[in-house]
Amino acid sequence: MSTKNQEYKDEILVTRVGAQCLLVKDNKILLGKRKNVFGDGHWGLPGGHLEKGETILEAAARELEEETGVKAISSQVISVSDANLENNYHLQIGVLVTKWDGDPQIKEPNKCSELSFFALEELPEPIFISAKPLIEKFIKNALY
Repeated sequence: MSTKNQEYKDEILVTRVGAQCLLVKDNKILLGKRKNVFGDGHWGLPGGHLEKGETILEAAARELEEETGVKAISSQVISVSDANLENNYHLQIGVLVTKWDGDPQIKEPNKCSELSFFALEELPEPIFISAKPLIEKFIKNALY
């Protein structure tokens, strides 16, 4: 292994895999304003990290329901994004929820201050760092 590759490997302390849900209705996407967590004040997609033994779709459905009360009925993986932030490698999987039941509500008020659908051409600022590339790929239809 080259020295450069070894140095990079040594810098990576944790690898995290996240599933982020894209709920789109009438050309609007659901975003929540993060509160008391990394990215406080930024707008992000519902989602979170995989738990041991979960598939991407299971994690996405669980996180969506925990955060918004919405139950995913059908969904599909549509994109992948990664970033090396603060010595942690993050792999984010974008999951398009194509059918769901329920109306989004804030279910974790300690982590989310606002929840709303936004027109894809009029997104609020700032967008959470790990959600931004997934949303951009969706808008450009540059999936996977």
